[in-house]
Amino acid sequence: MFLRQKGFFWQESKHKQFGTVTYPTPYTGTGYPLTYQNSDWGIAQIHFYDNSNDRLVWNWYLNASAGISMLNDCYAKAQQYFDYWYHIDQIKGDTWPWDPHTQTSRVWDDAIARYNTGDPIYSPNGNKGVENCTWSEKAQAGCTYKNSVRNYMTTQPWTQY
Repeated sequence: MFLRQKGFFWQESKHKQFGTVTYPTPYTGTGYPLTYQNSDWGIAQIHFYDNSNDRLVWNWYLNASAGISMLNDCYAKAQQYFDYWYHIDQIKGDTWPWDPHTQTSRVWDDAIARYNTGDPIYSPNGNKGVENCTWSEKAQAGCTYKNSVRNYMTTQPWTQY
């Protein structure tokens, strides 16, 4: 599993499909599927509006796979967003300090934030490619979430177990 995905799953569930996040150690969850407010389920905390897909609730592998797929979709949306604004700024004669086609870590940061909030952490006017965590409440929440995931990627707390 990639480091980004491990950090992401640690943020969501401490790598658990069952039990509670507050249980003393990860990996030992038993009982019912892990849930947050009875709508986000499992290792990837997949959000359900109904009980239409119980397999994702009870099967950790399917839940993790769905989470990775959703994160990859968020990356595609983030890339599309950056492509649009990067192109517009080039037409206007403005330049970005980075190229979203070669420096993908910022695109991933935006994708990680989108997984949590559904919104970008960059201003909708392009903002010359600069992260802006203050332009909305969702951007603030997305930046906090992204920072937590990045911190877990660095500290790798799962290696203690």
